[in-house]
Amino acid sequence: MTKLCKQYLADVKAFFPIMGKPERTYLAKLAENVDDYCIEEKTTTIEEIYDGFGHPSEVASTYLTSVDTSYLIKRIQMTKWIRRGIIALLVTALIGVSIYGINTYKTYKLLEQEQIFFDETEIID
Repeated sequence: MTKLCKQYLADVKAFFPIMGKPERTYLAKLAENVDDYCIEEKTTTIEEIYDGFGHPSEVASTYLTSVDTSYLIKRIQMTKWIRRGIIALLVTALIGVSIYGINTYKTYKLLEQEQIFFDETEIID
């Protein structure tokens, strides 16, 4: 696969709001078609690929209009809730680690202040 084909596929992939199994399958088939086109036509510019397949936004919008709207909305909402859950988990972990670090530091300072120093004294009779 040429650099131009990879760039075109990356541009198309950037327009997808979610990346599930159907989207990966569609992109795999598109990759095969674009690769075959690049080999047969010996493309040298990305505009030649645009002429053959269309702009990345057009390709993505064509796919998205063919997909069931309820499926797309459900997947986007699920992705949104997963992201929120991960963010909440990370914030909770950050707060927990911060509290643990502060308590450990306070304990260290307390033990440092209470450290007993021994002085040896000799008693001579």
